[in-house]
Amino acid sequence: MSPKDSFLVLTVPESHAQWSVSKFLFKLLCCIGLVEESERFLIYRITTVGFQLAIVFTSCSIWSSALVAYSVKSLKVLSGKLSSFLLALVVYFAMRRKRKRLTLTLRKLSAISSLFQGKKIAFFLLIICIMPAVYAISMALTASHKWAAKFDAYGYEIKHPLAQVLLIVTKSILYAIVYPTLTNLITLIYCAVCRSSSELVKNLTEDILRISPRAFGPSKQIDILDRKARIDDVLENIQDVFSLPAFFVVAANFTSCMTIIGWFLHIDLANYHAHMFAQTVFLAINSFGCLTFLLWIASCVPIQMQKLKEAFYKKAHLRLITYRDLGEPQLKTELFQKPDFTFTGWDLIPFKRSTLVAVFGTLLSYTVLLVANSSPQDPNLGSPILSQINETNI
Repeated sequence: MSPKDSFLVLTVPESHAQWSVSKFLFKLLCCIGLVEESERFLIYRITTVGFQLAIVFTSCSIWSSALVAYSVKSLKVLSGKLSSFLLALVVYFAMRRKRKRLTLTLRKLSAISSLFQGKKIAFFLLIICIMPAVYAISMALTASHKWAAKFDAYGYEIKHPLAQVLLIVTKSILYAIVYPTLTNLITLIYCAVCRSSSELVKNLTEDILRISPRAFGPSKQIDILDRKARIDDVLENIQDVFSLPAFFVVAANFTSCMTIIGWFLHIDLANYHAHMFAQTVFLAINSFGCLTFLLWIASCVPIQMQKLKEAFYKKAHLRLITYRDLGEPQLKTELFQKPDFTFTGWDLIPFKRSTLVAVFGTLLSYTVLLVANSSPQDPNLGSPILSQINETNI
């Protein structure tokens, strides 16, 4: 059995479709170099190098195009969106640096839970994979081909209509792959492992609730604590792998959200054209959705941990007052001495549901403050990725 197959057979999916999702996702991680197996096979090493060159080139390309096409004042409005491409690179290379630990964590979690299974995971993975194509098609149909091609060609005129369309589609696919597709993929993996961890804690809590006070003796309590210790080990691995990437995913989506809100507050909607609306909706759904999804799912773990502690304490307390055995070891203190576990972003942002409210409150406050202190900008400025301008203004 090959190393790559050892990961896949750790769990037996409920259906062939679920097994296909797990296999496809693992193959995808191998191709972009985010798991250990990508170093063991030549084809994966080639695809990894190619992917790295592509995303670095794309990030440099969009910055170069923006510097050529826009003034300093216009770049201030677009700086948040352009920064998302650089932050996406940080996310990728931070994940790649932890590829061995990620592989180990996925294997451990797959051995004790149903990781990457279910229709929701398959649905979100499908959406993520078709995003570049959807974005490229929308740009080809709605954008000004003359200006978009000039933007992508760093200010050079492209005369041939077919060449314009090919350049727009190619660059649009590359832009969408770097951001938001890459960050969304990392978010999906992170949320999947967080969800599986939360389910493990929830299942342990339900097991405690099913146990009678009579059966909840020291041996059973030790067994519960042993199972929790194994879950804690997985949680620590997840935190070690995703702490830095998750922080920059939040940062990338935060800056993107700030830019989008700034456009709506700063630009007259009467000047919005079809391609501007298409790109704004595309990025708004991705940025706000990814930010909400990540913080909400990651916050489930501390909630379930608190429920676990409460269930353990109540069951142990009920046994004590029922049988009044004062000489029996009170192991509940072992559980409560350890601080509550919470996922964090680079030990700076706790991933709690209260953080979600704080992030959106800060986002709105700082965006309004930024717009209130900005001078009027080009009324046609507003395209999130290609930053298209009406052809009549060229």
